[in-house]
Amino acid sequence: MRKYDLLAIDMDGTLLHTDSSLSDKNREALYHFHEAGGKIVLISGRPDLMTLPYVHELGDVDLYAACNGALLADKNRNVLFSREIEEETVKNTCDLLLERGFEFSLLVREGTYSNKRSFSEFGKQNELVDHLAEKHGIPKGVLLPLEKRKDEAVYKFVIFKKEEEEENREVLERLQKDSSLTVTSSRPSIYDVSAEGVDKGLAVRMARKALGIEKEKVCVIGDFYNDMAMFSEAGLSIAMGNAPEEVRQKADKTVSSNNEDGVAEAIEKYLL
Repeated sequence: MRKYDLLAIDMDGTLLHTDSSLSDKNREALYHFHEAGGKIVLISGRPDLMTLPYVHELGDVDLYAACNGALLADKNRNVLFSREIEEETVKNTCDLLLERGFEFSLLVREGTYSNKRSFSEFGKQNELVDHLAEKHGIPKGVLLPLEKRKDEAVYKFVIFKKEEEEENREVLERLQKDSSLTVTSSRPSIYDVSAEGVDKGLAVRMARKALGIEKEKVCVIGDFYNDMAMFSEAGLSIAMGNAPEEVRQKADKTVSSNNEDGVAEAIEKYLL
C-alpha cells in the first residue's frame, strides 16, 4: 500500500548516477510505485529535449518539468504551464555577461545556445541523451553557438562561474537586484537564472494541481539548492546523501547517494 500519491523527483545528482545513467534498481522502484497507483513527475534543470528521453525510457512518468520548473508538460510534450524570461531581460542579461566575460548558455525548448569555448561537457551529456532519443524515436535537442539564436523563448540561463570570486559576487548581486529574475544554483560551478517566481517548487505545485493531489500526499526528492524550493510543497521531503549539509538539514529525511541508488531506498522505505 502506497503512503504518498505523487513523487516529484530531481534528475541529475538524484535519480541519475553521476554518469547520467539510470540504474535498474531505481527504474524498478519507480515501476513498483507507479504500479501501486502513484504518480511520477520528473523535475529537472535541463532543457525540455534533454529531459524528455528519460521520461520515455522510464515509461511510468506522468508529467515532467524542465528548466528548473519554467515549463511543465506531459510525455507527449503538451504544455500545461510555462513561464519564459522577458526578451528585453534576456538581451540585457546577455549584454552584462558578455561584457564581464562570462561563459553561459540559454536554455530554450528545443535545446541550448551557448558561448562556451568548449562544448565538451555538453557533448558528453548530449551523446547519452541522443542515444535515448534515437531509441524512443523522439526529437534530439540542439546545441548551437549563442550567435545562432533567433527569437526562441528563453526559459533559463546557465552561467558558469569564474575562478575570481569577486567577479562572481558582483554579477550575482546584479542579477539578484533584477526583480524580473529568480537566481539559484543546481551545482557548485554555476548559477541558474529563470523568470520571476520560477523554481522547482512552482513546478511541483502546478503538477499536483494538474493531477488533483493534495500537498500532504506529495513526496519530493532532491540533492541541491535549487531542489529546496520543492521541500515546502510536499508532505515529505527527502535529500540525497550526496546533498550539501544545508540541503540535508532542510529535508525531512536523508537517504543514500545517487550512485548508491538512494531513490530506490526512499521509495522502498518511505513511499511503499
